[in-house]
Amino acid sequence: MSTLTISPENQNRLAIAVPIVAMLLSLFVVYPTWMRYNDLVAVVATQRKSLDDLRATPLPDVGAVPPADAGLPSEPPKFLGQLRVVAQMARCRVIGFDLGASGKQDSGPVRAVRARVDLEGRYTEIRDFLFRLAGAPRLYVVTDCAVSVPANAAQSAVSALLNRPPGTLHATIEIERYVTPPGT
Repeated sequence: MSTLTISPENQNRLAIAVPIVAMLLSLFVVYPTWMRYNDLVAVVATQRKSLDDLRATPLPDVGAVPPADAGLPSEPPKFLGQLRVVAQMARCRVIGFDLGASGKQDSGPVRAVRARVDLEGRYTEIRDFLFRLAGAPRLYVVTDCAVSVPANAAQSAVSALLNRPPGTLHATIEIERYVTPPGT
């Protein structure tokens, strides 16, 4: 059996090369990885503190606005009446109302029902309508809002005949409201 013999010259080279390779390995591999690890530990600590703060935050008060109304036959006229009051307060004019607007019809304890309302008014009045709708006595969600210039608004004689002041816009707003089955 032969034993591995290394010449003294090679032993000296290995004695110098092995510590240098170990030092280079620690400088270019281990040290950067260790620094990245320390950075990640600091990030985790910050995120953990943020998560603890979020968990300690109390839930917001739901408020006095009822989210849903009973799905009685009187609900759609009541809804239209509330929209007319909000529009009147915002100085808008309701020119169309479509209760059968396309949208999701969920089944379950609470159903989402969509309606489309066509309004006329100036930009600030339409914006005021949306603002006042958010403060309505019931929860309404605006799912779509399209504002355009009425088709015959360019003709000033037609606008005068229709009692439209200059700058009148047409808005089509889709509103989602929530109803519960009667008796719940």
